[in-house]
Amino acid sequence: MFPVSGQTGMSVQEQIDKFTIIQSQPAYLRSSVVRHIQTFIRLEEAKLKASLIRETVELKKDIYLSIIKTIQNEMAPCYEEAAALTGIGSMKERQNMLKDTVEKKQDMFAKAKKEVLQKLDDLKLNIKKVLEPGLKKAMDLSLSQGSNVKMMDVSREIDQMEALLKQLSD
Repeated sequence: MFPVSGQTGMSVQEQIDKFTIIQSQPAYLRSSVVRHIQTFIRLEEAKLKASLIRETVELKKDIYLSIIKTIQNEMAPCYEEAAALTGIGSMKERQNMLKDTVEKKQDMFAKAKKEVLQKLDDLKLNIKKVLEPGLKKAMDLSLSQGSNVKMMDVSREIDQMEALLKQLSD
C-alpha cells in the first residue's frame, strides 16, 4: 500500500497516478472544442490527484500511528502495574509481567490489524469521495462551457469531400 522505495504497481499513490477518466488520447482530434474540454478535465483531474496524494500521506501517518496507539492502549494497565513494582527482584518481575501480558493479549495484534484495515477502507472511501464529485463537477463545467461555444462550420469540408468523391467516380 505504501512502499518506501521502488515501484510495486499496487501502491496507493501509483493507483492514483494511473487513474484517469479520459482513457485515450486520439492522435488527431478534429474538434478544438473537444480538445479544450479534454485539456480542462485533465487539469482538474491533476489538481484533484495532487490534493489526494497530500491527503493520503497524512492518512498514511494516521494508519501507522493507529498500530502503536492500539498496542499502547492495550498494554497501558500492564505498564502501570509494572511501574508500581519496587524492591529487590522487581526488574525481573516487570519483565515477566510484560512478557506474560504480551503472550495473553494476542488479540491486541488482531485489534491493531482490524484498526489498520478499517483505516485503509476509510482511505479508499475518502479517495472516492474526493474524486467522484470533483470530476463530475469538472465534467459538468466543461460541458456547460462547451455548449456556449459555437459549433464548427464544416460545410466547406463537406463540399470538398463531395467534390473529391465526384472526381473519383468520374
